[in-house]
Amino acid sequence: MLLVSTAQRGYNNFNFSSVLGQQTGASNATPHIYKICLTGGPCAGKTTALTYLQQVLSQKGFRVFCVPEAATLLMKGGAMINVSTFAFNQAVKFQTSLMKTQMSLEDHFTELAKNENLPSVILCDRGLMDGSAYVSEELWSAVLDEVGLSHMQLRDKRYDGVIHMVTAADGASSFYNKGNEARYENLKQAVDVDRRLRHAYLGHSRFFIVDNSVSHFNSKIDKCVDIVSKIIGFPSPSNHHKKFLIRISNPEDHASLGFPPECKIDTFEVIETIIKPYPQGNSQEDIEIYLRKRQFINAYSYTQEIRYTTNHQRIVKSRIITAREYLELIQQKMPTLNTLQKRRTSFVYENQAYTIETILNIEGQPTFLRAETHSDDSFTIPPFISVVKDVTSQKLYSSPNLAHVDFKYQQLPELAGPAV
Repeated sequence: MLLVSTAQRGYNNFNFSSVLGQQTGASNATPHIYKICLTGGPCAGKTTALTYLQQVLSQKGFRVFCVPEAATLLMKGGAMINVSTFAFNQAVKFQTSLMKTQMSLEDHFTELAKNENLPSVILCDRGLMDGSAYVSEELWSAVLDEVGLSHMQLRDKRYDGVIHMVTAADGASSFYNKGNEARYENLKQAVDVDRRLRHAYLGHSRFFIVDNSVSHFNSKIDKCVDIVSKIIGFPSPSNHHKKFLIRISNPEDHASLGFPPECKIDTFEVIETIIKPYPQGNSQEDIEIYLRKRQFINAYSYTQEIRYTTNHQRIVKSRIITAREYLELIQQKMPTLNTLQKRRTSFVYENQAYTIETILNIEGQPTFLRAETHSDDSFTIPPFISVVKDVTSQKLYSSPNLAHVDFKYQQLPELAGPAV
């Protein structure tokens, strides 16, 4: 039996009714359904995490649905999983069937959740991008063509958060086993697959990595609980947001930072607009609502993020929205704040997800390193990043201040000083 997590103990002292009643910010609105993907290499602890998350969330008033892994269902039904023995056309057909099965399961569970009209969380045992880790780029492109979907549609428009649990083969090899009959990888293969799965979801706006740098397996599960609490808008004191002002020779070209050859990056544009807040209740203050339009080539995705304080605790809630919702909400833009044009690059270094962010439409183009960590102690700055200063808690560098019509970046003296 799992020990009671630190997140669970923290939940017991929090007023959940206020959050559950305001999932969308309006008392008469349909409760939001959060869909979270748990992925990662073989023998990472996903099954245990899913079971425990279902228990914790159910106890706190959520209707919880667990979408099974399509690959395991097909394996138990007699289908072969090792596509390395297939010809190209066979592999395309198999992966297409697998994707359609997974997509159908997710969509049906979503409809069931909508039908109950309750605050709900859908936990997905792997996601639609997982298949890309097991096939060549050419084959994956053929599968996307078959289903008529893009990389961005699968990665960014279906999941409110993605949690990558690192395989036990990487950092806890003595605990690696082949208990799942759909698992055929040895240690090296497991690590390789884990890396490819990580790359598959790199760039998702809420992508988290849970590695094996813990003293006990329960601590790994605790991290998953903390992350899920953050995604659905509950307080989680174990998670920390970090933000650093950094030096860069060419702010418009993040590759100029000199990423290591093995460090895969994903670069995209974000248009961020802060809109007028709507009433959230007498106990809440400092409400900020962000609309973000993300562009990669000719594809777009949209999100809404709400930040507010309740019972002296800072809450952040994010949800995927449609283009129509975006166009309606953006009419409420704050008149004293400019829309920020950002270039972001996501990357992973030593099992930590980072984002480089440049504000393109501010003179001087300030550039930041951002990360969400489980604890201050586990955070390290990549050696190829030159940090000017930690600005995590400084309102001067907050998005509302950077967006203010009177903000002037050239007044800031930090870039003339030595790097941290």
